[in-house]
Amino acid sequence: MKRIQIMVIVMSVIFVCMIFSQNISKINGIKFAVFTDLHLMALSLNPSGEAFEAYMGVDRKLLDVSSALLERVVDELLETDVEFVLVPGDLTKDGELVSHVEMAAQLKRLTDDGRQVFVITGNHDINNPLAVRFEDSDVSPVDTVSPEEFKAIYHHCGYDGAVSQDKNSLSYVVEPTDWLRIIVMDSCVYEDNMLTGYPYTDGVFSEATLDWILKNVQEGREKGQIVIGMMHHSIIPHFSLQELYFNVYILDDWQKAANLFSDNGMHLIFTGHFHSQDVAMYQSVNGNTLYDVQTGSLITYPNPYRIVEINREGVVNIKSFFIEALSGYDDFKSYSQSFVKDGINGLLPTLLKEEMTQQGFPVGIIYSIDQLLNRVFVSQSLSRHTADVMIGFYAGDEQRSEETAQVIKMLKQNLLNPFLVLAGMALDSLSKDAPPPDNNLLIVIE
Repeated sequence: MKRIQIMVIVMSVIFVCMIFSQNISKINGIKFAVFTDLHLMALSLNPSGEAFEAYMGVDRKLLDVSSALLERVVDELLETDVEFVLVPGDLTKDGELVSHVEMAAQLKRLTDDGRQVFVITGNHDINNPLAVRFEDSDVSPVDTVSPEEFKAIYHHCGYDGAVSQDKNSLSYVVEPTDWLRIIVMDSCVYEDNMLTGYPYTDGVFSEATLDWILKNVQEGREKGQIVIGMMHHSIIPHFSLQELYFNVYILDDWQKAANLFSDNGMHLIFTGHFHSQDVAMYQSVNGNTLYDVQTGSLITYPNPYRIVEINREGVVNIKSFFIEALSGYDDFKSYSQSFVKDGINGLLPTLLKEEMTQQGFPVGIIYSIDQLLNRVFVSQSLSRHTADVMIGFYAGDEQRSEETAQVIKMLKQNLLNPFLVLAGMALDSLSKDAPPPDNNLLIVIE
């Protein structure tokens, strides 16, 4: 009898401790989700036909199932206990009004269920002259949106509840709890897009907007709040040669902003833009750390989103999840990986060739690269190895194979052919994963 009583008491204590622990967690912490770069293409824009297929020949995004993927991630998040959702830009394929309206309607499913949603524009989303509809072999322009229209469409996704808004951009501040402040930063440039005929890709903060950001970081710190950020562009490079090869994905003059943010008390920023699962960290000249948590595109392999828990003490637990099944596909994960790999096979060598052209290398050398590689490596082409490396980079926590390591070594030894050396350096940089981990990690920002 005594043994039974002791067991009952022990089980009761365990139960009480579990309840107490859960209550403490709810009091001290908050859970939220991050998904980004939806590039939503409304079905009314007709993602099919000859013209669309030609477009997809140089694109690595699953635009034709973007609506289904958006609906799927919203469905999954509605099954979780996240309290708010961050969406760091590129909400639409090319800023089409109809795509924005559809995007806002899906996000309203979350807000109608009591979840807050906070969005910011990406470089594709506003004043985009590339907003078009496909019809067989024809392409016709459709309405895009202005900054004012963007703000009106997504009024329920941050703007209505903002405690501060920047008059010089679409940036704003929200406080999901009394101890957490989020600076939502508009790093995009869209004023002259219609004149130039294309959307500006680089990220920039005007001096006025940067001053506004710092003022709101300092105000939050003075109130004793944890201050985190969200923006579309990276605030830190995510591989060693990114400033050389893909600098348009990093904020212009990023070191200035990174030093100011970390030294004033904002140590964590959620970003998108480059479609990769990667976490980078930077230490300011004063020894303060800034983490850039970049989330990959929902419509690009591995089709990720993140769920984050943060508490009052600044402990941040980040976990990654992936859309691996989709209606109509027997093995969506494999299909998605093959799709992006096939696209990169043609896309990345083209980008490298364009880079070499801009640097003044002879056209003859540049366009013989695959033939040269085939002679050196038999059937191993630059295209294939570039695709393998980029797939690993998109997925995060890269671990390059011995075969890839050998190819990189051989490329870098071709000192008489600068193109081969350049390609080897690029693959070497992209396949080396610097700490911390990219997909699942625990950090402390206080």
